[in-house]
Amino acid sequence: MRTLHADHTLAQKGNSHDVLFKVVVQGDTYDRTRIIWGDETETPDSHLLTIVLDNSDKALDSKAYKGRQCILSLGEIDANGVERYSPLPPFYVMDTNLHSSEGLLLATLTLVGEPNMFDMDKANRYLNGDNDGQDTIKDLLTVIAGNGYIPYTHTTTWIPTFDSEDGLLDTLQPKGSVNVHLNDSKLNLTNRLLLFTKVTKRFEDDGGIHFFVPTISGQTWVAGTAYVLLDYVQPTSPNNNFTYRCTTAGTSGGSEPTFPTTAGGTVNDNGVVWTAVAPDYEYALDVPGEHPILKKVNRKPFVVPNSVQVTSISDDGDGFTGLRTDTDSGSIRLVREFIEMTLASSDQGDDIAGAKIEQYRLRNEVGSGEVPMNVGAETGDWNKFTDKRQDDVRLGNIGYLQRQFGSGVWNMRIGLGDIRNAAFPGLIPPDVIRNYRVHDIPQVDFASVTGEASNITEGGSDFVPPSGRAPGVRPPIDPRTDPETGLFPDIIPTITSGVIAQRLKQNQDLGFATLNEHSVVIQRIINRVQELGYAQGGPSAVGFTGSGGGGVAPAGAAGPQREIIDGFSVIEGTISRLRVTNRLKIPQGANKFGGTIVSRVSYTDTPTDIQQFRGTVWDAQTFTPLSTFTASTITLDIYREGSPGTVTVSIRATDGLNKPTGSDLASGTFDGNGLTTDTGGEQKITTLTSNVELTQGTIYAIVARAPTGSSGNRVLWHANVFSGSYTGGARYSSSDSGASWTIASGPQDHYFEVGGQEVADANLWIEGDDLHYFDESGVEHAIPLDVISKVFLDAKGDLITASADNIPAILTVGANGELLVPNSTISTGLEWVSLVNFENHPVLIGDEAVYV
Repeated sequence: MRTLHADHTLAQKGNSHDVLFKVVVQGDTYDRTRIIWGDETETPDSHLLTIVLDNSDKALDSKAYKGRQCILSLGEIDANGVERYSPLPPFYVMDTNLHSSEGLLLATLTLVGEPNMFDMDKANRYLNGDNDGQDTIKDLLTVIAGNGYIPYTHTTTWIPTFDSEDGLLDTLQPKGSVNVHLNDSKLNLTNRLLLFTKVTKRFEDDGGIHFFVPTISGQTWVAGTAYVLLDYVQPTSPNNNFTYRCTTAGTSGGSEPTFPTTAGGTVNDNGVVWTAVAPDYEYALDVPGEHPILKKVNRKPFVVPNSVQVTSISDDGDGFTGLRTDTDSGSIRLVREFIEMTLASSDQGDDIAGAKIEQYRLRNEVGSGEVPMNVGAETGDWNKFTDKRQDDVRLGNIGYLQRQFGSGVWNMRIGLGDIRNAAFPGLIPPDVIRNYRVHDIPQVDFASVTGEASNITEGGSDFVPPSGRAPGVRPPIDPRTDPETGLFPDIIPTITSGVIAQRLKQNQDLGFATLNEHSVVIQRIINRVQELGYAQGGPSAVGFTGSGGGGVAPAGAAGPQREIIDGFSVIEGTISRLRVTNRLKIPQGANKFGGTIVSRVSYTDTPTDIQQFRGTVWDAQTFTPLSTFTASTITLDIYREGSPGTVTVSIRATDGLNKPTGSDLASGTFDGNGLTTDTGGEQKITTLTSNVELTQGTIYAIVARAPTGSSGNRVLWHANVFSGSYTGGARYSSSDSGASWTIASGPQDHYFEVGGQEVADANLWIEGDDLHYFDESGVEHAIPLDVISKVFLDAKGDLITASADNIPAILTVGANGELLVPNSTISTGLEWVSLVNFENHPVLIGDEAVYV
């Protein structure tokens, strides 16, 4: 692992990160003010980097970066305000892509690293291995990296550094076992040579190629076994904190020694000396002071091959042979590999076979994880993952990693093993790995007297989620769901019940606003029901009772009696409850009575953590209104330390990356010195000096700051760090008074409430079990809803129409502002009756026939 300053290491282990990233190419420096997105991956054989830059000023149009070296540096601002950077190994620009579209000018740099360039150096001739050659593996690696090996004299020179060596590197002479083919790359030949040793390679930030014996977990200790330098073992009962390196060779004793439990501690094992070695870096879930884990997956691989036999070439006539077997997988089933080469002794054959087994063990993936970025991580590092959630400790070597930064992201994925056995997909829970789908379904909930609500309502306050799933959390995709709609087949008839189908059609006919602009979604589901063979729009047994008593069945099957009129289902029956969380809106120009109702958006899960704001350190929480309303108050769960002074809480717009942007849309202030000092906090309500209308579905930001505060005089805002479940936004932080913002690592959300008044564009709506409306004086009335009967049709089977203009009508307003509805007791013609005075008759209200 690259060495980082202690304050840098401490910063990247924190719960919030003020991140830094920059690239320097041909004398030009681009930092987080221009870099929009970065994606960097590393394996021992490849370093790849993609950088997306803002080119709105066209500054990159004239740049010629192709083939130029580029240095990427990543870091954070530490607790003392010092910028800490760590440069990565060099990259080289392969392509510059200038993108132009409406309102967007971007430049994308595609780069490769040193191992990729190493792989581009090809042999210009064949060369058979010299059976009499005296060159060792180390000799060959040195001349291949440089330009001293005959097939590669025309290539770039790399300076090799040998950080540590095993006993084979400088003694094994491969002779005729290694041949060079035309266009063999330096990388390929180097890898073939390393397979005979325990040594691996890594291209580092000095631009050179480094060879070293990595620290590994090792196999289980075995009595009476010959061990050589840099062998590693685990006790028969691993302590999951250390591996044990052989620092003095020999043969182990007949009984297991007591292995030390402090780094650097040693024990003598019949002459073999074992030294305790700690992991290069540790990641832990819910362990204070350790680098946090966002996701982790374990793998328990079967090592293949797990037994290697090395024998002398038959023409040598010496009969040397060596054999090593992986004690774990080999005890289950042997999968053998056979190698024939020139050997100096049978012991050398054993060593080569053992090195091959260690290489295969090293490459077998034991797990992977996603963490806030560790900028010092390198392939070959021996890491430890402690996961309290799974009660598991995982130790392994980084075989590949991916860093992503910019656009509110600062994460890293680590694979413990060879990328060919990659477990990154395992970081996604199995039931969602196929696809992600947003269930964009109107918030309508049907429930029967005896049944629970079906899972068709997502986000409603009265929603009863299946299997204990939290309200507002969207369900994962399931292979059993209908591929077109993402719904379970038995839910489709429910979501497309006659009531919703009628609402959709009548709203469209009357020019009503659709339910949250979901009409396209509803219509698609209705069409899908027809394709599946269901009677279109029929309700299921959930919420309805009627003749037949069953649910929706495919066409022709037994079930409730219904007739299809004008393409929609009409059913005789009852519904115990209809809850509509999105009200119908009277079209513009219709009579309105101007009533108001309280509306708010909030995240009020019990907080477990805190985040601060003071001085230039500001904090924010983005949110998404579920409906359009006028905001007037903001509530935060906060407390103070010292005297932070005046606190300002405001609402701002967000940019295309969902970060706070621009000036305050509305704000309010209060004296922060009057806040409680109790760490339990208080729910402090800030009244905005001017109200602001917030549009449904648009992302806004609550921005909190105490400009005169300091490290000892600050406000602490309760939050859930790495456990936030609010799906409409996230926590952001700024260290420069809101000039730039960074999304918090992991799912972090603050406690907040935004209150206000929603202007009632509708004067008629259903709430719970009641019909609500405003009279001409703005007084709200509620009428109980008990029964839904068939939709009111005239003798021809059409909706009742207003005779004057032949436009379908279900509600009108009289000359004195009185609400009028059609009388459903007459068989022909049209009669308007007062809604308030008309009782005990089915009338068409909104889009449903009800008794009032």
